Amino acid sequence: MMAPSTKFYFSICRLTLKGRVLFATKENSAYDVALVELEEDLLYVEIPVAASGFNKGEDVCVIAYGVFGQSCGPSVTAGVLSAVIIVDQQPAMLQTTCAVHAGASGGPVFRTSSGELLGIVSSNAQNNSAGASYPHLNFSLPITVLQPLLARYNQTRDAAVFEQLNQVNDRLCAVWRLQDGFSNTQKSKL
Repeated sequence: MMAPSTKFYFSICRLTLKGRVLFATKENSAYDVALVELEEDLLYVEIPVAASGFNKGEDVCVIAYGVFGQSCGPSVTAGVLSAVIIVDQQPAMLQTTCAVHAGASGGPVFRTSSGELLGIVSSNAQNNSAGASYPHLNFSLPITVLQPLLARYNQTRDAAVFEQLNQVNDRLCAVWRLQDGFSNTQKSKL
């Protein structure tokens, strides 16, 4: 967990940039999100268009530093959007089949057909007791959760707008802990 105002360095395509954490969710939040502000502009980097909706079954890709980190550079993996989990009539989690390994958290999920930003990678499925990870079963925070908060932040420049992500909602927490009982969908009788 990063504390707000923590300074750190990270690399993009072997370019080291300085940034500071403006906001990080608390331990009891359903989300694991940090807002980082770069201390310098990224010239020649296009801002992606945020998607306003999601289509189960559509082709998607993830760009991230995966299992080998920066030694191999960013990787691009492809898959499909296999589920859109809804809580309180809003998308709360995206599930894709893109290969996601440790280190990929924070990477973007793009719609392959248009390049629209669908979400931010959060985790893949793991069985900690067996020491196994399932890289083709992963979960992302829908951009629609962050979009209104980012818009307010851009108007006010007050990172407190992101405190909404810390509001504890039992149903939302159950979704992100992969617990049963969070979905209203019919269970298979097979």
